[in-house]
Amino acid sequence: MGKEKRKSRKKSKTSKREVSSSDSSDDSSTDEEELKERKRQKAEKKARKLGKRLQSETIAGYSNESNPFGDTNLTERFVWHKKLEKQINDGMDIKELGLRAERKRQENRMKEIQSVKKRREERELEKAQAEEEALLLNRERAAAEAADLEKKEEEFHLQQAKERSIIRVKEGRAKPIDVLSKNLNAEPKEFDLHSDEPHHIFAGLTYKEIQALKLDIRMHLELDIDSNLHQTFWHSLMVVCDHEENEIRRRDEADRARMRGEEPPVHHFEAGLHKTVDDDVKKMFENKTVTELQDMDDEIQDVIDRGGGDVEYWDAVSKRLKVYKARAQLHEIHSKLRVDAQVAQSAAQEQAVANAMGWLQEQELGGPPRGNDDDDPMAGLAETEKEASQWRELSPRGAGEPEPEPEPEAGSLSPTLYDESDFRADQLMDPEEDFRELQAMRKQVAHEEGRMFQVAAIEASADAPVQGDQAYRQMVTRTGEGRPEWSHPVNRMLNNLVGERAENQDELEARAKIQAQKIMGEAEPGEGDYRGEVAIEQQAYWWHDKYRPRKPKYFNRVHTGYEWNKYNQTHYDHDNPPPKVVQGYKFNIFYPDLIDKNTAPTYRVIPDGSKHGETALLIFQAGPPYEDIAFKIVNKDWEYSHKRGFKCSFERGIMHLYIKYVFPFPSGHFLRDS
Repeated sequence: MGKEKRKSRKKSKTSKREVSSSDSSDDSSTDEEELKERKRQKAEKKARKLGKRLQSETIAGYSNESNPFGDTNLTERFVWHKKLEKQINDGMDIKELGLRAERKRQENRMKEIQSVKKRREERELEKAQAEEEALLLNRERAAAEAADLEKKEEEFHLQQAKERSIIRVKEGRAKPIDVLSKNLNAEPKEFDLHSDEPHHIFAGLTYKEIQALKLDIRMHLELDIDSNLHQTFWHSLMVVCDHEENEIRRRDEADRARMRGEEPPVHHFEAGLHKTVDDDVKKMFENKTVTELQDMDDEIQDVIDRGGGDVEYWDAVSKRLKVYKARAQLHEIHSKLRVDAQVAQSAAQEQAVANAMGWLQEQELGGPPRGNDDDDPMAGLAETEKEASQWRELSPRGAGEPEPEPEPEAGSLSPTLYDESDFRADQLMDPEEDFRELQAMRKQVAHEEGRMFQVAAIEASADAPVQGDQAYRQMVTRTGEGRPEWSHPVNRMLNNLVGERAENQDELEARAKIQAQKIMGEAEPGEGDYRGEVAIEQQAYWWHDKYRPRKPKYFNRVHTGYEWNKYNQTHYDHDNPPPKVVQGYKFNIFYPDLIDKNTAPTYRVIPDGSKHGETALLIFQAGPPYEDIAFKIVNKDWEYSHKRGFKCSFERGIMHLYIKYVFPFPSGHFLRDS
């Protein structure tokens, strides 16, 4: 048995050698395939082993129960076995594919995630800050715009208040605030030089009127903030208004108590200031400037701060001092405005005289300019002597006239006294006549009657135009020593004019005297002329405003409706109506103070110059003291039937005119008079 087995083994070996030798060409290929297969199997084995290790560990640091993704299978990681096999076959180190390397890579990824998250948070923070800054900027811009709009609104309300004041003044129904606002805001050329000081406006006002005035003053104090002068004015006026309000309230309470037979209430008297020393306090503060009152106020405040003396008394004096200081400030502001107005109006008057006399035209044509004596005293003196010599040449006495005395030295304010015996009778002038002639000249200049002067100057200077005109200017514009004598033809013309007016006045007085003698009869013994007229204080009568020219008041209405013509019926309905058109008017014009109440007002319609004649002017006319008033109306045909609503009547001082247009409207227009 053993031999057989050995033989069979030998045979098999020999057969194998034979097979191997026969298949020697295929051995190399099979060996390579076997090597590759072994490597693949080895790599697959390592990959499975590595995959199990990777799957069993929580690399990300999360668990199935605790993770921000809500994944209950988070620890069951996906392992890419084919990728691992390929990397192992490619010769990559197994350590780089191990758990430690994976953890390191995961840490790097987490760091990168944290850095990205941090950058995102920084961007969000920067974005939030930018939005906040933009919001703040928008708020500031909106606040600035709101302040600008508020300022414009205040300016608008102030302008409207001024416009209302101007309208009330023009219509003769001015309130106290209108007078104050007019004088404060008026141009220097329009300032009323005869107006009273602002704090005098409270005289004669009732308690309710002072309260209404206080509200108006507060409104101007809040709105008129662009000018420091105006703010000082309104603030001072408010102080005076508060004082006047308290005073009139105390007087009313005292009057009521006196009517009931009671003593005035305790609060009627100012605390700390007895009525016996009230007059002394007033005398101490009257006729003081703002600076002096401010110094006194500082001294009183020092006394109050130190606590010396009667503190209650000095506190009452300090309150009274504030009122007097406010009045002094109002006085200074009013004086400043008045001085500016006087300068501006004087300049305007001189300009008007120069225009009337033609001096500006003469200078433009190359004539001698009018100098200013204030600029150069010596030049003014030379001009005076030159013009005086020119007057001597034009005078009828000629050069035989005695030389004038030299002018006094600078600083002398009184004229030189001459002896009356040194002059002839025709060289002397009566002071009354001189004053009358001077007044006549001032009236002529004030009323700008320059044409008469110009004609007289041309006639007088026909032989010597330049010398005569210069002398005439000297006569009109200069007073004092060196003024030419009153023998000039212009003066003779003025004397004749004044004489004619005096003769006319004398003639009227003579006629009135004769008429009075006829009525009274001859004077009996013991009777004589009586001229005991006494000048009394001027006052405003109730009828002054009644006959002042003014516009009438009116309350009017316009009637509108729809015109349902073919076009409107086609394109519109009652839910979507067409545009309204004017169908008529109702005019109610009030004329309560007509002087001639027997003559009714009239109306007429005239063109208004519109392009196609769509509108016209309806003018109402009445007698004095009312001015004409006009309204713009639609130029259409009227319905004159009373059944259609037409009415034209004048009753109880009211003019009624109710008109309605013809319906449907015709295409033609016409105008009418009544």
